[in-house]
Amino acid sequence: LELNYLLSDSLNLTSLTSYYDVHQASLGETTVASNVGVVFALDGAWDRSDFTQEIRLASNNAGPLNFMLGGFYQNGDLNYLFDLPVNKKIISLGVPLPTSLGQFNSAIGIETISMFGQLQYKITPQLEFSAGARWTKETRDIVPTLVTGPSYSPAGSVIPILKNHIAPKNWSPEVSLTYKPTENLTIFGNLKQAYKSGSFDVGGTISPNTDISFGDERVRGAELGLKTRMLDGALRFN
Repeated sequence: LELNYLLSDSLNLTSLTSYYDVHQASLGETTVASNVGVVFALDGAWDRSDFTQEIRLASNNAGPLNFMLGGFYQNGDLNYLFDLPVNKKIISLGVPLPTSLGQFNSAIGIETISMFGQLQYKITPQLEFSAGARWTKETRDIVPTLVTGPSYSPAGSVIPILKNHIAPKNWSPEVSLTYKPTENLTIFGNLKQAYKSGSFDVGGTISPNTDISFGDERVRGAELGLKTRMLDGALRFN
């Protein structure tokens, strides 16, 4: 849902509200098949829901200086059920195996708060400089539990891990320079830093007293570009 409110001729307030919900199931072969099939399979059920709200305040002044300020909030839940069911046909042949080698459920709670801003300044009518930054704080909490299986006892107990809470923070700056000598020619360059927060590895069995968290990802990049429009708009070269 996008809402735009014109506070004045040069000031606009924008609200973006989103809800995301996904359910996914999978079943995979994990061992070499025999005449009665595989020994055990990998069964997974993945559910995630997110609510996000973003507010932006942007100016549209006739002068050389404009700005944009905003805030972002996210609240999410992720549940992953991991099961290793044993082939019932093999058990029926007298092989002493349990019905499941292990069934684990991981529940992750996510909360994100972010503030961002950007300044745009026209050095000349043809040359514009912009600089911005985003501050992000994200907290993630996990509760891994044993649903059933012979690996741990009792069934339904919380699996002890070394770290069940992470709260990374990050600054991501960017700068850009845009030159438009004519209406049909634009030359631009920018430097940016992107960020993705860490989380927990829930893609398999969870051993007690281990650290299943992983750290943040960060990437820095530079871009130089050219955009043209020629032959009365019939040809574009970028």
